[in-house]
Amino acid sequence: MRRTDGFTLAELAIVLAIIGLLLGMYFLRGQAEKDSSVANDVVAMQKDLIDAIREFKHQYNFLPGDLPNAGRKIGAVPEICDIHMINNNIGNGLIDTPNEVQCVPDELKLSGLFNANLVTDGLHVFITSNGNQLTVLAASIAHVPTISSAPLLPQTVIEVANLPCDSAKAVDKRLDDGNLGTGNIQVAAAFVNCVSGTEVPYLDIAF
Repeated sequence: MRRTDGFTLAELAIVLAIIGLLLGMYFLRGQAEKDSSVANDVVAMQKDLIDAIREFKHQYNFLPGDLPNAGRKIGAVPEICDIHMINNNIGNGLIDTPNEVQCVPDELKLSGLFNANLVTDGLHVFITSNGNQLTVLAASIAHVPTISSAPLLPQTVIEVANLPCDSAKAVDKRLDDGNLGTGNIQVAAAFVNCVSGTEVPYLDIAF
């Protein structure tokens, strides 16, 4: 019996299924590469940031953001950063007010210790090349309350906002114990068992 030209419905279904499978694999691979790139950016920036903060404290005897009379010591800082020691918790050894948090990037950049990529949206924050926001603040005011009891017993943390779940897990695996609910890198309890395709609102890195 002679076969007519063209595909049968069954053959078309098989071809479409194969195309769908290939597209799905391509998408998953692309997403995995993106998550890995985000994790790489966060790991690199947190290392550079910690080094800069420690050098700042070595040079000025205060943490960035907590430096009294910062304008006289490092240059033309925003007005909210140029405060005397007796006001607004400045000089208490903690980055524990919104103004201090906002001043950290400015003071690190003006001191020449960190070439900060800054964005202003009511708050100055560090931005990775993938667009993730990092802030430096006292553990006592971080969005992940349990970070205060991390093994390092930290006073200061780096907080990363809106990380993909897989990126958060990759950061924890590279820098800590691989468990988002324990150790020196933590997320809020509700996000410890996050799944691929979701975001973690805040990841706190103690140092």
